[in-house]
Amino acid sequence: MKLNKITKGVLLGITAFGLQISAQTSIAVTPLPADLFDLPYCEVLPNIVNSDHSVTQFAFNTLGYNDCPVDQFSTITKQNVMDAYYAAYGVTPVSATLNGHRFFVIDSLIEVLPDPVPTLTVNGTEFGWRGTVTIPSGGATIGSQPYVAITIARDSTWKYKKDRLVYELIDPTGDVYTMQSFSQQVDPSLTINDLKHLGPKDHLPVGWKYRVRRLEANLDLVAAGTTQIINDYFHNAYQINPNAHVHLEKSEKESDLE
Repeated sequence: MKLNKITKGVLLGITAFGLQISAQTSIAVTPLPADLFDLPYCEVLPNIVNSDHSVTQFAFNTLGYNDCPVDQFSTITKQNVMDAYYAAYGVTPVSATLNGHRFFVIDSLIEVLPDPVPTLTVNGTEFGWRGTVTIPSGGATIGSQPYVAITIARDSTWKYKKDRLVYELIDPTGDVYTMQSFSQQVDPSLTINDLKHLGPKDHLPVGWKYRVRRLEANLDLVAAGTTQIINDYFHNAYQINPNAHVHLEKSEKESDLE
């Protein structure tokens, strides 16, 4: 894959992996399916407490490794993730987060990763590192609080095709977050066809909006080093679209579909 639409700058130093990733580090591009739309995957996140009492979460997911078989992922416990991480990297997590079963609503993905990519095998399921989050003491970890934006370190481009429906959260300041994947963690029956009707039952906080629109052109959401992500009530995941902003003084419809 070409990296012409990715900033190849500094990723981050991942000291818990014994790696220092910089602009001089060799770059790996994980082989990915050509079409990610509605593709299943899942994540595990070991949580490490730092000396300043902040928490670092390392996000590993199955993309490029397997399709996260439900019967295999259902056997994984948080303790399994903690034990696997300690066995692989010699660091004891304080806890772990399970994030799946999930399905992409993007069409394709370009990402820049260290070479070799850190991996984690839990109960026979292989995961590859995709990003890192460091949360101040007392802050919200990924998946712990809906509608709370979290900054994640990663270099990637989420790609959406023209005419694709996109599903967006708009916060009270007018910032727009575009859904990257939906989750069956809260509602195991949720499918991609349900997303355009999700807004009215989405338990939205005061001042938030849920919008569905059809793209008039291709959309690339670029994370060049860091980006902001957010989860909704159903644990659906969104990334900020820095090129979109809603002027709140204007009346916004929840959907612009005909």
